[in-house]
Amino acid sequence: VSLTGLHSLMELNLRRNQLSAIAGLGAVPNLQRLFLSSNEIQMVSDLHNLSAATSLVELALDGNPVALESTYRLSVLEMCTKLRHLDLRRLSEEEKRACAALSKREGERAAANARRSQESEERANAIRCAQLLWHSKHRPASKGDEEETRNEACEGTKSNLSEVRQED
Repeated sequence: VSLTGLHSLMELNLRRNQLSAIAGLGAVPNLQRLFLSSNEIQMVSDLHNLSAATSLVELALDGNPVALESTYRLSVLEMCTKLRHLDLRRLSEEEKRACAALSKREGERAAANARRSQESEERANAIRCAQLLWHSKHRPASKGDEEETRNEACEGTKSNLSEVRQED
């Protein structure tokens, strides 16, 4: 069933329909209340389309296997930032703070992983550069080839080629 063109739709009740996933919520920009209780939604990943429902303030997913997952409420709150009621229960300020803290920690963890990955790549490039420079010094084919090998070896590293030349 397509929701396209239902721009004024504010409430949608799909309880007890054996649904295993949801889609097309971006087509209903004014949807505020969505009832999906007692369906077959298994995992939090099956709910990723909820983030497209930017006006959603009330959501019911009780009776779905996903509601039994330990991180279910926080995961849903992270996807639906304007949500005030989940499974016919008002979201507490404590849950909202916990979700904000979790999101912050995950963001910090992702940034730290990106930094570590970049540092690791820079280290590998520096090692490659040093190896190629060492080989070019100890087994040079000709003066022109040595210079070209140094340029290729150190391209993309933080080391300054002029510093390497000064050490020669």
